[in-house]
Amino acid sequence: MSLMRLDPARGRIAGFALPRLPRFRALRNWRVSLGGAILLVVLVSSLLAPWISPFDPYAQDLKAALLPPGGSHLLGTDEFGRDLLSRLIWGGRIALLVAAVSVVVSLIAGLFLGLVAGYFGGWLDALIMRGVDILLAFPNFLLAIAMVAILGPGLANMLVAIAIFGIPGFVRLYRAEVLTLKGADYVEAARSMGAGPWQVIRRHILPNSIPLVIVLCSLRAATAILVASGLSFLGLGVEPPLPDWGAMLTNGREYLRVAPHLTTVPGLAIMALVFAFNIFGDGLRDILDPRRKH
Repeated sequence: MSLMRLDPARGRIAGFALPRLPRFRALRNWRVSLGGAILLVVLVSSLLAPWISPFDPYAQDLKAALLPPGGSHLLGTDEFGRDLLSRLIWGGRIALLVAAVSVVVSLIAGLFLGLVAGYFGGWLDALIMRGVDILLAFPNFLLAIAMVAILGPGLANMLVAIAIFGIPGFVRLYRAEVLTLKGADYVEAARSMGAGPWQVIRRHILPNSIPLVIVLCSLRAATAILVASGLSFLGLGVEPPLPDWGAMLTNGREYLRVAPHLTTVPGLAIMALVFAFNIFGDGLRDILDPRRKH
């Protein structure tokens, strides 16, 4: 007999995760629309950076240093005469790379550990969760600083540090979701029909946790960008001359009085991207959570 059965409590077929949504519901949610639009602009501009950047982001022109916004340099220039708009566009690549790589690594490790802890329980659950509690005892940013200090500055080490500090949050939240799904009626029915643990996980637990995973990834990406910007601001992240928004912030501190655009522009870029990920995740949560009214 097939394990695919109607789950009365959730009103859907067990094994299929995404709820049946009315057409264009996502577009009617202003959070998803606004956040998605900002993310799309950053993504497209980053991908097309070699073609749409008005100047070489590494080219220096000391005669044009600290120019205010306007003219051929729409957002002005930095202390080395480099075009700020071009560096902002190329910096979007690093921001999205940090978000993507750190979230994927945290997701894979966190989902595996959370799944094992939540579904099998026992000493595995106790061991995993005590390790998570130890990591969560440290503030996230301080933990990232400590790991970068051990590994050394640089983009690769920063990615590793941000990915590691993101794992405990994924483990705890996914474990709670697995515990909820584990007690669902359709999971109990599958077990009673002889389904093994990995069959239940593959056909019921994993598919029905997809909405939570999507929302977690979006919200965690915002945190990763903030932490990466903070590490670069402290000189522990991306090393010059790579165009990084956090590094642009710290370089502009010395010129706040004479050239405030050096910090204003990358600061607004960081704020906009983090804001976009957060409201996009909130909108997805509103849509994908079946317990919420739409």
